[in-house]
Amino acid sequence: MPADRHRWSRRVAETSNALDLDPGVFTWQDPQQIARAVETLPTALRGELRDALVRLDSERIAALLGQVGEVDRELGDTLLRLAKGFDYPAVLRLLDDVGEAGH
Repeated sequence: MPADRHRWSRRVAETSNALDLDPGVFTWQDPQQIARAVETLPTALRGELRDALVRLDSERIAALLGQVGEVDRELGDTLLRLAKGFDYPAVLRLLDDVGEAGH
């Protein structure tokens, strides 16, 4: 990777606030709280969201996150922020962790 490009990405990572969460929205410092909130979602909704994420179906993901927001606004906002940042793996990990805990 060219040095200029590396410096640019470092500067952006250090100074950007594009993905900062609004006050009152979950943060990754409390993953147990997020996991508990994910557990409260209907099983069918979690399954559909997981399928949409695996298929990278952005329209379906957005629609399903709207449904998540109807169940739990804070969780919906948190997952939507992750999805807007294309951090689908983080959302999948949350869904998979809940699925594994349920077995």
